[in-house]
Amino acid sequence: MSGRLRVLITNKSLVTWTGTEVYARDLARKLQARGLCPVVYSQQWGKVAQELMASTIPVVRSLQQLGAPPDIIHGHHLHPTLCALTAFPGVPAIYFCHDWSAWHDAPLSHPRIGRYIAVDQTCRDRLICTGSIPPNKVIHLPNWADLNRYRMRSSLPSTPRRMLVFSSLYQRRRFRDPVQRACRAADVELAQVGYANRRVLRAPEHELLRHDIVLAKGKSAMEAIASGAAVVLFGYNRIGPMVTSKNWETLYDQNFGRRAIGQPLSVDSVLQAIRAYDPADALEVARLFRQRCDIQPAVDRLIGIYGDVIDEFKRGSPCPQAEAAALTAYLERAEPMLDLGADRWLRKQYTRQLWAWRPWRRKRPTGPPPCPDSADTAPTCSRRAA
Repeated sequence: MSGRLRVLITNKSLVTWTGTEVYARDLARKLQARGLCPVVYSQQWGKVAQELMASTIPVVRSLQQLGAPPDIIHGHHLHPTLCALTAFPGVPAIYFCHDWSAWHDAPLSHPRIGRYIAVDQTCRDRLICTGSIPPNKVIHLPNWADLNRYRMRSSLPSTPRRMLVFSSLYQRRRFRDPVQRACRAADVELAQVGYANRRVLRAPEHELLRHDIVLAKGKSAMEAIASGAAVVLFGYNRIGPMVTSKNWETLYDQNFGRRAIGQPLSVDSVLQAIRAYDPADALEVARLFRQRCDIQPAVDRLIGIYGDVIDEFKRGSPCPQAEAAALTAYLERAEPMLDLGADRWLRKQYTRQLWAWRPWRRKRPTGPPPCPDSADTAPTCSRRAA
């Protein structure tokens, strides 16, 4: 598609290098390299937002900052996508579903969403079977790996020496971690990276090359496969199969995700995965994967979807009543979540104030911690301890 197509990418956060944040960052960079004009909208900024700004890609916290409307909205997550649809009433959109159960990835029904993109069959089922989305509007577009970043190693050792848990959700539990116990039994060195372990990697391509077996899921598993590691599917406190040259296409259609990870996590299941290690087959999987799953063909297809949605929207006619009904349905569904979010916010604020007070760190404690609803941070409160 020619011209400076303006694409507004929405994402609930741009804080650190996990999940859809990395997806939005890499996509925006590739769209910019193809001559398009991407803009990323998120109200939570962090290191990923700084990286985008350093790449001269505009990032906004408020949609009122945009001087001109986008040509299409590339929607990730419920709330920011609906904000963009409401702010720009004459702009069509596509909506991504990246997860089976996360509330912020729930199907969003709106008349201006021309296509729904599912990253795997599980998300496709969520859109069609629970979100009432017509099947002809749902496209299966698997995740990808940037093969320019993830270079493939030349060889693997005959027996595994190092294992990496590459997951933002799994936290090492001292003395009770079945992965750690299995690695000790198999004499394999273990490392863990991810948000839960407070070690989020900006450049995982370097860490992946140092490990023989990687436990991961989704896009993380794809990046590990592209680097030539032997990959075992892992997540949700469960473990899946070793990715082999025989099963990788089936697992790829499932996004190496939840539906493929069904075995309970135990010492025996991890040891079984270690015993399935086959260095020659792991390199063959990497070779096959790299032939099919580069980011460039995915971006080409996505740009084609943008064009189809824009053309269809121009041929149609707006329906304000349908848009109002979609907004009403979202607000009705969001009210319980907003109440729950407020309760969590109050508990979080109280915990922060309690930790800041810390009488056990002071020589002379001055009183009970402040109430979470008090604007005064001094240790005085209407609700005194008995």
